[in-house]
Amino acid sequence: MRRHALKAIVTAAVAIAGLGTTAAPVANATGTICVGPETTGAAACFVSDGDYVEILDSSEDGHRAVAVWYTDYGRSDECVNTKGKGKWARCNYNLREKGYITIRAEVREGNKLIRKSDWKTYPIKGSCPSGHVCSD
Repeated sequence: MRRHALKAIVTAAVAIAGLGTTAAPVANATGTICVGPETTGAAACFVSDGDYVEILDSSEDGHRAVAVWYTDYGRSDECVNTKGKGKWARCNYNLREKGYITIRAEVREGNKLIRKSDWKTYPIKGSCPSGHVCSD
């Protein structure tokens, strides 16, 4: 239930802020983190409870939204959203309980990169241990 509330907050923030306004990545106690909508026209989220990667297309520009991710143990993939503005796509992965995921949102026309967010790194489960640098 909290994940749905978080997605609603991200969606509302995208609608209110527009593409030119900055906003911080979202993090909460349920293990959902999001990056992207302020600079890209897309929001990429990682939901640790279930190992989902979700991507929101937040711009009516005719391009597709892509969540690109990789782990510190060599896995990587892309979750693609071709559903259009205001729609979420969800991809389900089975990730290790320990490790880190690095994620960013991209907007593409075919294979051509149009816009991208910064990369953000987060622990797959739990909090960031001392001695390791995680994104804010």
